[in-house]
Amino acid sequence: MNKKYKILIVEDENSLRLVYSEYLSMEGFEILQAKDGQEAIDLVKDNKDIDLILLDLMIPKIDGIKVLKELRSYPKNKNIKIFMMTVLSREKVIKEAFELGADGYLIKDSLMPDQIKQEILSALEPK
Repeated sequence: MNKKYKILIVEDENSLRLVYSEYLSMEGFEILQAKDGQEAIDLVKDNKDIDLILLDLMIPKIDGIKVLKELRSYPKNKNIKIFMMTVLSREKVIKEAFELGADGYLIKDSLMPDQIKQEILSALEPK
């Protein structure tokens, strides 16, 4: 990892958000955190150099699909990689997320933090 990537973790469950944040921070990533959809949108507006967003689907105020739709509606956000995260693996929601511009979809229950790190690096590191 040549660059220190900036990752926004959008997760309403405090313990999960902290586990991801601490692990990825120890792995050399710069971490921002949001506990709801509105906070996530505000953070993206205030930070021009976010590389990737881990976006939970079911979050308060504005759900993950609406946050994705909002972020993708601005051309300046087109280079931000957005990975949806959920405990559900529903085909319809996954399809909708990709149609709206999601770059990946992670099932939280089935991934360990090191696997999430690998997904992030494969999305951000040049091949």
